[in-house]
Amino acid sequence: MPTLNPVSSAELTAAVKKLGHARVLVVGDAMLDRYIFGRITRISPEAPVPVMVVEKELAEPGGAGNVVHNLIGLGAACAFVSVIGDDRAGTELTGLIGGQSGVEPWLLVQGGRQTTVKTRFVAESARRGGQHLLRADREDTRPIHPKLAERLLRVTNGAIAATSVLVLSDYRKGVLAGDIPAQLIATAQAAGRRVVIDLRSDDWARFAGADVLVPHAHNLLGEDIVGTDAQIAEAGQALRRTYGFGA
Repeated sequence: MPTLNPVSSAELTAAVKKLGHARVLVVGDAMLDRYIFGRITRISPEAPVPVMVVEKELAEPGGAGNVVHNLIGLGAACAFVSVIGDDRAGTELTGLIGGQSGVEPWLLVQGGRQTTVKTRFVAESARRGGQHLLRADREDTRPIHPKLAERLLRVTNGAIAATSVLVLSDYRKGVLAGDIPAQLIATAQAAGRRVVIDLRSDDWARFAGADVLVPHAHNLLGEDIVGTDAQIAEAGQALRRTYGFGA
């Protein structure tokens, strides 16, 4: 197994430039990120909590939708496959994703499902900038309906031929449940496409054999561990040996 070598700035620059000519297929958990900004004016008489006067709101794609947004910003073209609910948040998210240039959205709708919404309350101050006070989540993390999972596989398998890279972005919200990742990885690699995993858990086995794994440090090393470069490299090597990741 090859060792993990540091990537030079020149190599990173070259890789980013290549994205300007790439077409990427992203499959994963779409979310709506909502931000509510305001001023703290007083402490509530009902409970010892601050009262915030709302001044503005902002909404943008989150989760796998944010991955798509970032790829578009780097110059790539994206096809995006995900599942949303038949609710107002799903409609809003569809508009935000579809309104981006360079995105081909395939947002499948599951009746009765809650579209994931993360609402952040931020108090603004001229002296201290923004202070994140609270995040409120609405979500349904159950696996998507089996018939919808079959449709997702059909759509994704049909789109792979027109793309050069498959990105699976799993935030544990039910889109990439069960053996869906294994099926998508096998199809992509049979077509000669690279597979990149953006993973927000330590459920490594379901993504075994992918070309590139992008884990979060707390999943790789533990919630309370701040790792050195050597510790991170060793943990990465261990995952490569066990699950066959390319990098």
